[in-house]
Order: sequence, then structure tokens, then C-alpha cells
Amino acid sequence: MIATHVLENGITLLCEPIEYVKSVSILVRVNTEPPTQWRREGGVRHFIEHLLFKGTKSRSALDIAKAIDSIGGALDAWTDHESTSFSAKVLDKHFDKGLEILSDLVTGPRFDENDISMERKVILDEILREMNDPGSNTIDQYMTDAWPNHPSGMLLIGTQRIISRMPRETIVSYYQENYVGRNMVVACCGNIEPSAFFEAAAKNFGNLPSDGGEDQSIFGPAEYVSQKKSYTRNFDHINLCLGVKGLPYKNPYRYEYAVLDTLLGGGVSSRLFQEIREKRGLCYSIISFSIKRRDAGLLAIHSACGKKSVKRLINLIVDELRRLVTDGVGVEEVNATKEHLKGSLMLALESTHARVMRLARGHIYFGKVFSLDEICAGVDVVSPDSVNSLVQLLFTDGDLGITMVGNMDDSIVNKIDLSLRK
Repeated sequence: MIATHVLENGITLLCEPIEYVKSVSILVRVNTEPPTQWRREGGVRHFIEHLLFKGTKSRSALDIAKAIDSIGGALDAWTDHESTSFSAKVLDKHFDKGLEILSDLVTGPRFDENDISMERKVILDEILREMNDPGSNTIDQYMTDAWPNHPSGMLLIGTQRIISRMPRETIVSYYQENYVGRNMVVACCGNIEPSAFFEAAAKNFGNLPSDGGEDQSIFGPAEYVSQKKSYTRNFDHINLCLGVKGLPYKNPYRYEYAVLDTLLGGGVSSRLFQEIREKRGLCYSIISFSIKRRDAGLLAIHSACGKKSVKRLINLIVDELRRLVTDGVGVEEVNATKEHLKGSLMLALESTHARVMRLARGHIYFGKVFSLDEICAGVDVVSPDSVNSLVQLLFTDGDLGITMVGNMDDSIVNKIDLSLRK
């Protein structure tokens, strides 16, 4: 049974008690809008994520590390295009201490100039590392190409130019405007009573202001643009990301979308993996994946191979998509994929961390948390006809785009035929 409570300052509390575990996972999710001047300030959310670990008004960075280590716990944080999240996992007997450490980190940062200067160097090094990671570099660039005039496509980590020039005032201003009650969900899952969690959360988060000023939700949905783009990098492989306009989180094809993504490139029995890696040995890895936002989405495929094989690789991917559009999917394939999805979900929910993530995501995007039975029932009603309807919705216009990154010139990408109707 999932318990819900809202504090006076607008923070939503969610709790799923599980008596048979000896731990508690806690999540603080801050729904952060892109900065208004996102072309100049992109990366501020990720910068803040780093800085909250550098010290609070009552603890240094070393004090934070010692405090969580002394109770055998773990802290983590990550930023996506619509939120920044902070998590703690602790033994149930250390729940109060774990929540206090997490709340201190999120609500009491000091934003010391020396800390900012030091962490700026760390992030600049992280940017260099990302630029030299072919896979993430290609996927990031694909999102920028698909959503070129919208913050949904911006680099979360920022650029070297932006980060090297970002002043303390920009960081503090963004924090004060966004790290407020109305933007925050605090969830926990594990061996904890909801009443005890609600009381402890009110004590630790109750003094946070409810509002930080003017709502910055001014961008509207991201507009998809299909493009053929290539970027020269000194990588041994040519990495590529190919895809179409997808669907947002809340859509009538939610379960069909998961089935389609999985059977296309979501596992070792998927169409793309079997046809391209297993039967032809053209690449080591090929996956499909969905990127979902509140009001936009992408369905994409990522792979990499040597320069001599890249044209054939792309042609085979496009041929598989053409076959999908022309022939559709059958009963046996859909049923096997449904069982795969349900099994993966059940196994994932053995983790309290996965469960607490589900709590926050369900509340934020759907206004409710779906039970395991509800999700499985939604998967069960998916049929070949409903998946084929989604295929036609996504691919009928043949609006494919591609981003390629590697040691090549424009001659390769310009010769690629991405049309899905032959």
C-alpha cells in the first residue's frame, strides 16, 4: 500500500513500506525547468548537482562522506532534462540519520566560491571525458540534432565555454528559484512506517520555501526535426544514432511503445540484434531505446562499426524498419515480448531503489503510482493490431533522421537512403 502526504510547503511525500527488507531507499526529486537563457546557462542544473556534495552550512564535503559511510549507506545523484534527483540507501535502523544527511545536502548548500572553482575544473574534465566517449557523444548529438531549437536537446552537462564562464550568481539564483516545495517529491521505500517517514520528512524539509518566484515553464513542446548529420571525430568506429519522432511519457500507446521498443532492439532476441549482430556479425552492440519527456519523445537506434561496414549496417537497419512497416508484428513475437517485459519488471522491483524511482516517476508523469498488477494488466492487453497501429503512427511518414560521429566526411551520410517506403 502506497501512502501519500503533502507538506504545507507543497512537497509531496510518497512511501511504500516493505516489511521483509532491512533497508530503506530515499529519493528526493526536484522538478527543474531549463534555465530561461538555456543557450548561455545550459549545464547549471548539473553544476548544482555537483555542488550540493561540496558542502552545506553544517558539513564539509568530507563530513558528508564520513556521515554516510559511518552508517554503511550510499548517496547518489543524477540530472536529466526535466529533473535532478538525489538518493540515499541505508539500513532501516539508520533511516533517520540517512534522511537528515540527504535533506542537509539538498536544502542547505553553501555554494562557496572555492568549491565552485574546484568543481568547475572537475566538470570541465567530465566534459572532455564525455566528448571522448563515442556512444554517449553520439546519442547526445542526436538529441541536439532532433530538437535543435529547444532545451530538450541541449547538453545537460554544458559546454566548456558555458561552464568556464558560469558565475556564482547564476548558480545561486537558479537554485533559489527551483529548489522549492512545489517542485519537490520526497519518496521512500523499504522497512519504514509511513507515519514515521512523514514526521521525519516534515522535520527535515518543512522549512523549505514553497515557491521560488516566477514559473519558468515557457518553452512548449520540443519540435522534432529529421536531419542527416555527420561529425568528424578521431574515433576508431563510426557511431550512429538513427530514429523518429516518438511519444511523450503520457500517451495512449504506453504499453505498445514498450513492446515495440523491446522487440525491435531491446534484448538479445530482438530483431535488430539477431539480424545484424548474430546473423551477420556487423557490430558488437545494437540497441533501440526511447527518450521520453512530458510533452515530446524520440524512438532511436544506436550502433557502431568500422568505416567499411557502416553503409551496410545502416541499410540493414532501414530494411528492418521497412519490414516492420510493411509486414507488422505477429502474435508469437508480441506474446514473447510481453512475457519478457513482465519478467524484467518483476525482477527490477526486487530492488527498493527501483521501486522508489517508480513511485516518483508515476506521481510526476501520471498523477498516480501504478501497481504491479495494473502494469501487467496493461501489458497483457497489448495485441499485434495495437502494436501495428503504433508502428504506422510512428513510421508512416518515413521521417527518419540520423547522426553519425567518427573518422569520416559528409560523403557517407549524404548517400544514405532513409526512406521507409520503397
